[in-house]
Amino acid sequence: MAKAARAVGSDAFKRYHDRLFRAYFTENQDITDDQVLHSLWQELELPAEAFDRRDDPAFAEAVFAEHNQSIEQGATGAPAIHMEGGFGAIMGAQPVETYRLWFQRMIDRRASPG
Repeated sequence: MAKAARAVGSDAFKRYHDRLFRAYFTENQDITDDQVLHSLWQELELPAEAFDRRDDPAFAEAVFAEHNQSIEQGATGAPAIHMEGGFGAIMGAQPVETYRLWFQRMIDRRASPG
């Protein structure tokens, strides 16, 4: 669904993505339910005709490709974060300090050859 929102525009993607996370993690809504997805779409006043793009096979292919890439990079849960050129993945909700340390390790690693 977020990919259909991205096709509308980057702002639509961000708003829908954030709304999906809030619906799932805060409101305990079933974001696999088509009625829930449609309701969230309407709530954000996204173009009605764009909602049906969720069935575009290209979106499903992209999601499966990203999923497989995540598994190859060591992700075993959600949410999972992988930094391009990084090592492994960080999974689950993490404190900001975890990300700071991870970024610093990447910076240090790139600064010292070998």
